[in-house]
Amino acid sequence: MEEAFLLRLQRILPKKFQYILVFDRGFGNLRILENLEKLGFNYVIRFKENTKIKLGIEEIKMSDLPKIADKYTNIQLKDEKFRNLIISVSKNKNSKTSLVSNF
Repeated sequence: MEEAFLLRLQRILPKKFQYILVFDRGFGNLRILENLEKLGFNYVIRFKENTKIKLGIEEIKMSDLPKIADKYTNIQLKDEKFRNLIISVSKNKNSKTSLVSNF
């Protein structure tokens, strides 16, 4: 279903513009990332805090990352490499948002 949606979106969007697709954490899965990459879309997706990622050789949950604003590059979800993980922290440092993007 997600692939069909993205294919349709690719067909109807004018080619003269660049787009960044933004998804909430309900879409944060490997299947949609693979489809976005395959179709050439730029994206930002919020991921659930219990998502496991690989940074170098270490596998950790996003919730275990420090509550500081930061950017990690070349992270892995399962065995697939993706470009960036951006950690955004609220001003009072009570909440943290984990975003994965390919730009």
